[in-house]
Amino acid sequence: WDSLSRRWRQRKALHAISLLIFDELHLLGGEHGPTLEVVISRMRYIGSERTEQPIRIVGLGASIANAREVGEWMGVSEKSLFNFSPKIRPTPLEIYFQSFDQSNFASRLMAMSKPVYNAVARHGGNKPVMVFVPSRKQAQLTAIDLMTYESQQDSSFLGNIEDQVAFSESCKSIRDGSLQQVVMAGIGFLYEGMRQSDLVTVMDLYEKGCIRALVCPSEVAWKVTVRAYLVVIMGTEYYDG
Repeated sequence: WDSLSRRWRQRKALHAISLLIFDELHLLGGEHGPTLEVVISRMRYIGSERTEQPIRIVGLGASIANAREVGEWMGVSEKSLFNFSPKIRPTPLEIYFQSFDQSNFASRLMAMSKPVYNAVARHGGNKPVMVFVPSRKQAQLTAIDLMTYESQQDSSFLGNIEDQVAFSESCKSIRDGSLQQVVMAGIGFLYEGMRQSDLVTVMDLYEKGCIRALVCPSEVAWKVTVRAYLVVIMGTEYYDG
């Protein structure tokens, strides 16, 4: 749509548009955010030029912390802005916070490892769990920590495996040694630049319920489209240089 709308004056089909719906506005902060921002701004300009037939723009999104600011940017009046509270979700949402007083970033992450496992064990309920961490290195370390703590309980994060042979073959196909080790314990982790074959294997095993825990760095948060019963955010700081 970005390419089509660039020469909107020469494209008669665009002149007939009266309603435009933008879904997933929360992706404004993601990889395709700049493109989405340009398209919305351009369509607002086109609508302002068409005084005889203005364009009605509808935006939909989830988990937008600054919904009011986004609405003002899109030209939405206060009476036309609908921001729904988490309390009206069809599935109830419970939120828990735990603070840490370590001033050093690395020390704080180390102090979080055991509480993260305790949170997963307490609230996970043998259902899919996702843990978001600040970096690729921390994703691997957290996956290993979860595996270690769970093995001390003589258990694992393995889910319902209907075909043990197929699961074993999938594990053997993983090229990353550390990833293969934790997947066999029911835990996967993702990161930018990982082998596509490893990514497909981990996501497939998680969606099938073979592995119940998935650890992701914040940089891939917008790319992961799978569901989880429990989500743990391990630290909100990251290096942006």
